Amino acid sequence: MKRIPRDPEKFEVIDMVSAIGRKTSFKIGDEASEAAVLGKVSDSYRRARKNPALLHGRRTEDMFGYVAASLRSCVLVKEEDAGEAYVTSSTIRIPDYRLVTNDGYEFLVEVKNFHQSNPSAPFSLDSSYVDGLLQYAALLKKDLKFAVYWSRWNLWTLVSADKLKGVGSERELTITEALQVSEMSSLLGDLHLGTTPPLVLRLRADTTKPRAVEPSSSQVIFTIGAVEFYCAGRLIVDDLEKSLAFYLILYGDWVESESKADVKDGELVSIDFESRPRESEPKQEFEIIGSLSSMASGKYNDLTLSEGGVERLSPDAEPDSLVLHVPHGYRGKDLPLWRLKVEPPQK
Repeated sequence: MKRIPRDPEKFEVIDMVSAIGRKTSFKIGDEASEAAVLGKVSDSYRRARKNPALLHGRRTEDMFGYVAASLRSCVLVKEEDAGEAYVTSSTIRIPDYRLVTNDGYEFLVEVKNFHQSNPSAPFSLDSSYVDGLLQYAALLKKDLKFAVYWSRWNLWTLVSADKLKGVGSERELTITEALQVSEMSSLLGDLHLGTTPPLVLRLRADTTKPRAVEPSSSQVIFTIGAVEFYCAGRLIVDDLEKSLAFYLILYGDWVESESKADVKDGELVSIDFESRPRESEPKQEFEIIGSLSSMASGKYNDLTLSEGGVERLSPDAEPDSLVLHVPHGYRGKDLPLWRLKVEPPQK
């Protein structure tokens, strides 16, 4: 999927100035009122950029749109709450997105970022807030779902509104409950990928260039002569599988061990960077390395976050660039690949 080209400088700026100016005596062409409104815009931006919760929440909304589009099971992913709306009830709330799947199913999604300070804490929303969203969904005769980004775990769940349990004046959902009924796979095409550990990225030194290890510091300056990838000790030679292995190492959830250097006669031969699952089942042929949605989010995070926090809300990249897709039914040669589709229990 690709974004429809827009010209925000041409249309959205004037719309924003007009919307803010409604609260004042703003007139287009009146320099004094224009300066006042633009001053409000500047002040609002400065306040917003110092509000981490606001920035992370808004960035997560954008990220869901990218992730949903990257999974290739939708023909339309559109912001629903953009632009003006006129309603008869003041309690109606507009969800963040409208999605249409490849088979024509259309539904609404409200996106939430949830960073658990307590790992077992449930996700919760005020019941009146949920009811306002349900009013809007009922008007359009569409189902409402909640996409929750469990940011501590880099996990997405997509859950129907009726799965949230009423607890007092709130609706709640634990992460285990959310994972059991999530529709990320069944509706959006999310998959869990598995392969045989370990995955190894090997940097081979160029033997025609200096590569001696300094005896006093154990440091070495060398030139990379070749980059190799291994799966369970087997050299990967296919270009697609090399790209996939690198993607899995970068964005999968296996743990990278300390780099290992191969030194012979005081000269560096190669350095290995190895990734393994935190826990493994000896009798199992493969181990899960992560879901497509989590890996897409990992790449999205790389493109939008820095050590200082949120750097941008969305990247200058197409959604398809977030996921390295492989042909349907592809099993792998030197990199065996398992793809698991996890669906909720049938109603």
